[in-house]
Amino acid sequence: MEELLTCGSLKLSRLVLFDNKLSDGAESLATTLRLAAEDGTVVGGVLKDVDLGSNGMSEHGVLALLKVLRDCPTLLPELTTLGLGANEGVKEVEDGGELANVIQSLKERPVRLEVVIRAGTEQ
Repeated sequence: MEELLTCGSLKLSRLVLFDNKLSDGAESLATTLRLAAEDGTVVGGVLKDVDLGSNGMSEHGVLALLKVLRDCPTLLPELTTLGLGANEGVKEVEDGGELANVIQSLKERPVRLEVVIRAGTEQ
């Protein structure tokens, strides 16, 4: 997936990876994306919708991915919807805390990002 997102000729606007056993590979993905974005590379520039639901991602993996999206403006700059439902790591959102705060901060990106943690709902 890293190669796909960092490919300069990516023309996809929607990427659905629902139920692909990403698990805590999310941390590795977050690191790879952060490194590409820190180089000034626009990563996944045309993607508007990414679904990573039901991938067994832990709270730590989800948090790592969301933080890199928050911290790197050249990373998925047109992304408006990120699906994370049915991952273990999103269960703590209702309790507030760091995960909920990071999700809230993503709504303040130049292009507002809605994080979907349950079908039919946005956080």
